[in-house]
Amino acid sequence: MSTGVLPSYVTLEADQRSAALVLSRAATDNGRSSLDGAPEALRFSRAELQAQLVDEAGDA
Repeated sequence: MSTGVLPSYVTLEADQRSAALVLSRAATDNGRSSLDGAPEALRFSRAELQAQLVDEAGDA
């Protein structure tokens, strides 16, 4: 991995941590247990998230 790519990974990791925090808070908030709308609220589509998982699995 080149050092020029590292800042992108740091930013991506921070974004993923933020998304996970929002999802965990949404899941434990009183009266809201559905996570279906969370990705869209964070401006992600289900297809984008699935593609990212496939890409990460291929990199492993």
